[in-house]
Amino acid sequence: MAFSQSANSTEPTTPPSGIYKLPKLLPLPEYLDSTHLPMLENIVCYVQDHPGNDIFTLLVYRDRADDSVYILPGERDGRTIDFNSEFDDRKKLIAEFIREKSLDILNLMRIVKIEQAQYYFSIDHGKVILQDIRTAVNKFMGPGFVRDMFSTIVSVPNIRKIEIISSNSIEAIMKNTGNFNGDIIIKPSRFRLYDEIIDDNVPLVVECLR
Repeated sequence: MAFSQSANSTEPTTPPSGIYKLPKLLPLPEYLDSTHLPMLENIVCYVQDHPGNDIFTLLVYRDRADDSVYILPGERDGRTIDFNSEFDDRKKLIAEFIREKSLDILNLMRIVKIEQAQYYFSIDHGKVILQDIRTAVNKFMGPGFVRDMFSTIVSVPNIRKIEIISSNSIEAIMKNTGNFNGDIIIKPSRFRLYDEIIDDNVPLVVECLR
């Protein structure tokens, strides 16, 4: 089910004909494990709290055929969320978030001139947190952009530290000390792919689970 955006409300609607030609929900790639930390060496990175495993996504796009904006909710793996079956507390939380925040997100997209994007949110004890913004199959916005542009309208990840990752940083991460204590993810300040040659579109984002 998609949500059609009008000037004053966001209500469920049947997807328009030709929806197959429009963008599709893309899964959030799995994070790389700590064995990939050396790939971050000498790169300015954001060290953030780990988002956990409860993640949903919103694909926001404009159908140029009728100039309507659609919001398609889905799971981390790219499956569409069906609000017509088993409407549990989690789906209620997501539906309420869409109704409360969609206009703010759309207005900010217009301001920063983002035509379409897929947003990935985590749920932590009933709190919805924006984790990533995908603007193309092989392109995510950097963590600084997410914080600077969207923190006024939605919750964003807790940033523990911004630093150039060094061998000393990696040692501290592996020892689970200081700002690197507990479950974390580490993202380059500027988006990078894990491998620019192999066409798998995996972001260079490392998770450390304790």
